[in-house]
Formats: sequence, C-alpha cells, structure tokens
Amino acid sequence: MENLVCGANFQLKDPNEYDAGGGCTGANVIGCFTDVYSNHGWGSVAASITTAFIPQTAVAFTLACAAKNRC
Repeated sequence: MENLVCGANFQLKDPNEYDAGGGCTGANVIGCFTDVYSNHGWGSVAASITTAFIPQTAVAFTLACAAKNRC
C-alpha cells in the first residue's frame, strides 16, 4: 500500500499498522516515561504526586511505556 504523507512516499506493511519510528530501545522507553511526567498538564502533576506517595507508580508507567514500544 502506498501513501503520501508530508510529500514523502512510504510503504505500510499492513494497512492497519503504522510505526512512527518507535521500537524497543531504552531511549524510546525513557522518552515515553519523560513524556508522562512533563507533557500532560494536570495529568503530569497527578502522576508526579502519586509517584511521590506510591513509588510503584513509576514502575507501572515504565512497564506501560515498554509495552507501548513493543518490548
């Protein structure tokens, strides 16, 4: 399947799947983890406060980021 996005042609492996350059690397997982705590306004504040009182929250976010990056 051929698509035109931002003036560039690319092939999709499956029409229902789009991979934006992610993958199971430490940098991608840490990037996701940092995004949780800094780019979501009040949600990030809530995540930070929850992590302060329940440290296992950070582990849960790390596992969720790893799953998101197909680790």
